Amino acid sequence: MRELLHTGFMSNRGRQNVASFLVRDLNIPWTYGAEWFEQQLLDHDPCSNYGNWQYVAGVGNDPRSDRYFNVIKQAKDYDPQGDFVKLWCPELKELGANVIHHPWVMRADQLKLGGVQLGVTYPKPIVEPEAWKKHYFGYSTKGKLGSANPSEKVRRHRK
Repeated sequence: MRELLHTGFMSNRGRQNVASFLVRDLNIPWTYGAEWFEQQLLDHDPCSNYGNWQYVAGVGNDPRSDRYFNVIKQAKDYDPQGDFVKLWCPELKELGANVIHHPWVMRADQLKLGGVQLGVTYPKPIVEPEAWKKHYFGYSTKGKLGSANPSEKVRRHRK
């Protein structure tokens, strides 16, 4: 979202992830997101924009209601080292690839070592769907196990 706000652009994958998060995880009407993107995108195309939002929302010509983009899985599949996150969220640049997509699971002392304070330098999550949790650790790209350090125990950050 920072990329979109600062440049007026966002990849199609990013757009679909945002649409799924807003529609599926936050239960926000798809039209709100479509209208906001219409105002922000420099390359706005009504057919593509509204088509993507309808696709993710499960309305229109392909009305599947179970379309869901798990943003943690997508992040690990398409940004496994966190390079994109580090570019647009520089406050997370000191975190390792195994936690950069979900820093809220780290203990406060671990976050402090990385220069992160949840709710101050980086926002706390507003939701944490159960579907995300299976992709936190022991998961690498394209569903393969192994990239996270299995000996590293990271406790759930208490709210």
